[in-house]
Amino acid sequence: MKRVALYIWLFIAWLFLAGCATYNDESRTMRTLYAAGEFSEAKSAAEAMNRSAQGGPDELLTQLELGKCSFASADAQTAVKAFESVYENAEFFDASGTGAVDWTQAVLVNPSRLPYTGYNYDRIMAASYMGLCYIELGRKERAAVAFRRLLNYQQEAAAAYAKRIDETADALAKNRENSGAVNALASAPSVSAELARHYGNFDSYIAAKAKFTNPFAHYLTGIFLMHNFQSLSDKENAIVSLRLADAGTGALSEEIAAAQDSAHGKNAEFRTYVIYECGMACRRDQFKVDLPLWVFNRNLPGISASFPYLYKVSCNAKLEVSLDGRRIALNKIADMDDIITEEFNANLPTLIYRTLLSVVVKASAQYAGARAAGDYGVFVNLAGSLYQGIVNNADLRTWTTLPKTISVASFKTPSSMVVKINSATVKLKGKNNIIYITLPATGAPATVRTFPL
Repeated sequence: MKRVALYIWLFIAWLFLAGCATYNDESRTMRTLYAAGEFSEAKSAAEAMNRSAQGGPDELLTQLELGKCSFASADAQTAVKAFESVYENAEFFDASGTGAVDWTQAVLVNPSRLPYTGYNYDRIMAASYMGLCYIELGRKERAAVAFRRLLNYQQEAAAAYAKRIDETADALAKNRENSGAVNALASAPSVSAELARHYGNFDSYIAAKAKFTNPFAHYLTGIFLMHNFQSLSDKENAIVSLRLADAGTGALSEEIAAAQDSAHGKNAEFRTYVIYECGMACRRDQFKVDLPLWVFNRNLPGISASFPYLYKVSCNAKLEVSLDGRRIALNKIADMDDIITEEFNANLPTLIYRTLLSVVVKASAQYAGARAAGDYGVFVNLAGSLYQGIVNNADLRTWTTLPKTISVASFKTPSSMVVKINSATVKLKGKNNIIYITLPATGAPATVRTFPL
């Protein structure tokens, strides 16, 4: 009896050591450095994360973080290598890798221990940064491949996500025997009130209505194809992409007019494009809900479940762009918080059901194991409850170094080849240029670099 108790306590001690860390804990050093504008140091931290994640469930996510930190530190070569590795990963938003089998496994194990396969916004932003890196490296032919890939991703986004939803529905159908218990938990007043406090009316989130479009990706595709077209279809795609990015606001009227002139055979005027990344996108945190398992089986132990929510970080950093003493207005073209929230909400009903189902399955197995253990059942219950409490973290993995917002401006390239960003003078390098500015947090220094388009 004493030896069994010793093994149980050793098992519990191992759980405390192995089960508590979340992705927020593991990425904190990198995020802190990035938010301070110390991009080279953040890249080093991301490289260390990626090395330790090789072959593990976080490998793809750490490649995304490494790519973005490298891009921000002006190391386009390392960034390209990281993003190419992402696309070589067969599981990157591949519905066949995220369907019923993996979903069912997530009921039995913590979802954060399954391979991170990415979201639509990951896929689209990774292709966007890859295209930018190839432009900066002067490899226009590779940039063209990235932007044509990006066009397809934007068109496929809703269909790819619908396929995920269908496979998840199939997985749910295979767990009908537990549906009554899950519904009883979800409708328990204490549970439904706590979920509503964080999520609102989550039943109203309908994945089919999500557009999964990213105006920034459309904008990049449009300006690249306008100035680097290989065919008439490229010119037409430039107009379509810029119109989609503008979404009827009129903010991109000059860019659209320039693309139309190019399509009609006129020489496109030389232009300079300012792209301004402000802040860092929302990340995930978690809250715990005590689940009254007695609502469907009075013999089951009480347990809590963890659910993720989006935590938004404000950024009030100001940026001033001026040309020959004239201020240039910046237009916010993409709000990554909104884009991420849209996809998070589309996932939410499934996520809640899966989390509750996981608790039901594990608690039922714990109860059966305790009964089978006879006199040792008390230890099985103790170890099981502690196991649930320690490792039952929500999946908090998300690409944390994405920007909060992206704003743009454009103007005819000045004959002086000089633009002012705040008090700094920026020397342009070509007839058509991109000025890329990253300001990750209020109070952090803005990093500015320019390269020919």
